[in-house]
Amino acid sequence: MRSEDEVSQFTTQFGLAQPIISPCQFLPPSQKRHHIGCTIAFHDNSTDRSQFNIFRSTAHIPRALRSIFIISWFFSLIFLPFYWSSTAPTRPWPEYGNVRDLSTIHNNLSTINAKHVHQYLDSLLLPIYNGNLPPRMRCEMIDIQRYAPLGKTNLSVLLTGNMYNEDDILPTQLHALIDLILSLPHITWGISAYESGTPLHRPTSVIVREVIPLIFERLGVPRDRIFTTTNSTRPSMKGVKTRIQSLANVRNHAVSPLFSRSSKTHYDLSLFFNDVYFCPRDMMELLLHHTQQKAHVTCGIDWKDKQRFYDLWVARDISGDLFSPTVYEVEQEWSWGQWPSSKGEQLFRNHPPSRIRYESKLPVQCYVCWNGILVMDAKPFYDGGVRFRSPKSEEGECDEGEASRIIKDFWAAGYNRVQVLPSVNFAYQLGLAEYVRGKNEPERKYDERLLSPNVEWQPAPEKSRCIGGNYDFGSNDWRKTHL
Repeated sequence: MRSEDEVSQFTTQFGLAQPIISPCQFLPPSQKRHHIGCTIAFHDNSTDRSQFNIFRSTAHIPRALRSIFIISWFFSLIFLPFYWSSTAPTRPWPEYGNVRDLSTIHNNLSTINAKHVHQYLDSLLLPIYNGNLPPRMRCEMIDIQRYAPLGKTNLSVLLTGNMYNEDDILPTQLHALIDLILSLPHITWGISAYESGTPLHRPTSVIVREVIPLIFERLGVPRDRIFTTTNSTRPSMKGVKTRIQSLANVRNHAVSPLFSRSSKTHYDLSLFFNDVYFCPRDMMELLLHHTQQKAHVTCGIDWKDKQRFYDLWVARDISGDLFSPTVYEVEQEWSWGQWPSSKGEQLFRNHPPSRIRYESKLPVQCYVCWNGILVMDAKPFYDGGVRFRSPKSEEGECDEGEASRIIKDFWAAGYNRVQVLPSVNFAYQLGLAEYVRGKNEPERKYDERLLSPNVEWQPAPEKSRCIGGNYDFGSNDWRKTHL
């Protein structure tokens, strides 16, 4: 058993108070050695703690083992609290009954982490969805090393979205945007969300009006770079021409910070997203290839089902033809509820060089794309006066959507590097979106003598195929470029 001097030296070494020796210290040594009740208790001078029984009769234990036991015990007292505090689950953000109550929370990026912000978002969404959040898409881990080049850029990016009745999709989108911003902190971010036609009490309207400003402020985005608008009046969609002009108007509202004189930030890019499910990796992949290829427009690919491409009316390959051939002429007519069919996955079958790059998962140059999400250079809006618009039919322009028209106007303004990424795939329903993520493979092995990872930019096609406002996918109407 240790002498009182040894114990005193030991406790002083570890910053404890001098020991209080129990009454059994007055017993003769021969009795003390075998007395079960003999204890040495320690207390902290700053508090009145209860005494701890540390030593009992240890005559039968070798002295070396007793020493190891004593040292281990004291080290556990010192270091275990630190371990428990580091491994304990993070406390969730407090839930509030009204999202307005959260507007005064202090915004300090140095005190938050990704988990906190996600919990904060859920605490905002839960009361809006009456405690029953819609299911979110499962996203893969972000390969930070792959996207490290983006951290070396000084980009300013405006996240741009038009919303309408997106109650099920918005939680997935917002959680993905949180990870996107926190993964790329060196990028200057802004957000412009324009909602039109959703009733004011619906989650979509409430989220745009109240949640988006709070969550982006929490992410460190200044208030003067957060633009949100809600309008419960649905734009007229009667007739193709009226519909296209209405959509052009709401899209121009969304991108207005790019060319508004009141905007204090000069943006380099617009990252424009529709009502599709996406993950942060998708947005980062678009930004990475856009900067590496020095493109002016970069799109993903959206899907109607497991084999049919969605944006068939809008997109054109670099030969000016449809992305995917259809058997419309012999099998079925087409309407908004019935897509033209194709036998198997047929993307770029009309242009073999594009098909080869598509199968190798390499960026593919095209003439026109939108496809759910795209990155657009901001310069055409600043310098070229480009805007979303309806076609000028009287001047011979094809009756087509505002999404087609603006990409053609990019070409006309000299911004002619348009590409689509086979490795970024989207869908508008959760189950299908999770399925098409299986198409998001990295570049496959290819013969570098025949293919280059870099796009070899070609001029615009002499003509492009016009489907027209009647959605005549059997049309053989080929018009001059930009018409």
